Amino acid sequence: MFTNMEVWTEIRCRILTGGLSKRAACRKYDVHWGTLKKILERAEPPGYRRRQPGAKPKTGPFLPIIHEILEADRKEPWKQRHSLQRNFLQAAQGA
Repeated sequence: MFTNMEVWTEIRCRILTGGLSKRAACRKYDVHWGTLKKILERAEPPGYRRRQPGAKPKTGPFLPIIHEILEADRKEPWKQRHSLQRNFLQAAQGA
């Protein structure tokens, strides 16, 4: 995706004010017609979008146990709460 903000705003300004046609902008800035349509629809480039959350092959089976431990820890005094290493060890023993 085209993310250079300076060029993005320049293209929008030149086309929306009528100083440059869409076809000429595609040639001048070397952008695809579909990209130009996206530039004109949005005031700024969209951020990175991930289609699916990343896989967690190592911690995946232990996540429900870890979440249970963390929920139980909310009721405990802060000094008695589990550390990350302690959580992982306890989850590994429980699974």
